[in-house]
Amino acid sequence: MEANVAGALPIIVTNYARAFGVRVRMQGSEAYTNGREIVIPRLDLNDKLKARLAYGYLAHEASHVRYTDFRVVQSVKGNFLRKSLLNILEDARVEQLIGSSFIGVWENLELLRSYPDNGWNEFERDALQKPVLQLLLAYILCYTGCYAQRFKILRHRAAFLFFVLRRRFNHECLRKISRLSLKILNDRNTAEVLNTVDAIAEVLNTGGCFCADQRKLKNKRRSSQKSIKLRMGNELKAQCQALERSTDGEFSALVPGCEAASIVSALGNTQQSARDDLGVFDVGVCRPGRRNFLTLADTSSNLRRRLRQKISSWLEVRGGGRIAGNRINPYRAVFLKTGESRIFYDRLTEQGLSVSVHLLVDVSGSMLASDGEDMSRCEAACRCALSLAAALDGIDGIVPLCSFFPGSDAEVESALSIGQKVATRAAFFDQKPRGSTPLAQALWHAEESALKTSCKRHIVLVLTDGIPDSVMQAKIAAEHLASQNIECYGIGIRLDFIKSLLPCSTVIRKPSELDEAVFKLLSKVIVSQDL
Repeated sequence: MEANVAGALPIIVTNYARAFGVRVRMQGSEAYTNGREIVIPRLDLNDKLKARLAYGYLAHEASHVRYTDFRVVQSVKGNFLRKSLLNILEDARVEQLIGSSFIGVWENLELLRSYPDNGWNEFERDALQKPVLQLLLAYILCYTGCYAQRFKILRHRAAFLFFVLRRRFNHECLRKISRLSLKILNDRNTAEVLNTVDAIAEVLNTGGCFCADQRKLKNKRRSSQKSIKLRMGNELKAQCQALERSTDGEFSALVPGCEAASIVSALGNTQQSARDDLGVFDVGVCRPGRRNFLTLADTSSNLRRRLRQKISSWLEVRGGGRIAGNRINPYRAVFLKTGESRIFYDRLTEQGLSVSVHLLVDVSGSMLASDGEDMSRCEAACRCALSLAAALDGIDGIVPLCSFFPGSDAEVESALSIGQKVATRAAFFDQKPRGSTPLAQALWHAEESALKTSCKRHIVLVLTDGIPDSVMQAKIAAEHLASQNIECYGIGIRLDFIKSLLPCSTVIRKPSELDEAVFKLLSKVIVSQDL
């Protein structure tokens, strides 16, 4: 039976591709779609449960392809609250529609919501310590799941969250939001769902919405209209900030089971090697972006100039590779005819540079964030990568390499390989955010690339803003590289997790700090150490 389930996936994928006009790929541990292709996590299809989860992911993403207007979704990307509400309500609407059109997907979709169940017990235990807005969003997710998709597992969760919210949230506002949430049963498109989202946001901006105490509420309502309006705006703003701090701005952190990576990691086998767990992954070539990207990257020209000057001046002091010594040792000179070469008293050999520097750049979906600045994390990272490669290119003894993860068509894609010149590859550094964070695959690729060079020293610099798809496999890969004397360093954006994976790492808080962080790290690593 299990073999039949696994063997059916290619047929199902073909049918979905024909029905929805998209390409389907299995890659990493994230599930997502951009309307043109569907990516589902890499799972062992010989296991019946995992194969059903794969079918569930496929059905969910296909429902978005058929029924979601992605232009409307893009319009709310700068507002975490509106984006989260739209994700929740749109998921419920499209899953209800695809369940009506394709009867067989219903049980697989429910399995996605109910597995794994262990994280929910912890969520319930800590519910009173979580921000009210997070509990409300979790309630809306479970409540709409009960009515739109008829998922039984969510009925208990919705009831639990309702009674918790009654202690911290205005009763009348909670009833209004519950009624508005069910409007998605009649909403005909994504634009109407967004109108429902705005109606819920309006309720949240009502005075006293986040107050369950009726006496305090009466005292608040005695204030003037002007002070009430001001208090309403400040109250909602404070609640939104608490929500973003609790979830780190990630929708997948709202409730357990919301993130595909958590399900995939829960299914992992700790006895497997990284290769067995990840399977055979692909390494591709990046698609070229803007032709004038080298000109656009001039914003990071200061990094290129400073780093090149630092390395060049250091090389001048060291004198590169040379042999010094002119006093002959007569006791050794007599053995010259027998092949003795150490005939000088002072023989000093200084090796010049012989190092490969491989930059691994995370371009997952979270890199779209800008942290309040004009440039997104992804744009800053791409420009920094190009400036870094340009600074190192042409310095004798340094081999610059650059790869991005995930790729458009593979888990890892190369922008600069051995022997290629940066000037001709500039457009390939211009990459857009997409998908998951297959860091383990990127590290394995870095090892393979390092072994292909003739350098004596290898440096890998990881630039990321998230947690890997598989933390376990990323640690295995990092430990393996360390055992091969490949030095791994990291720069994390806003998230300290990289330090637990690569101890010699630094963390920045916004994209504008990236160039300075790279300069300090590479100056310390390359210039301060013997090569």
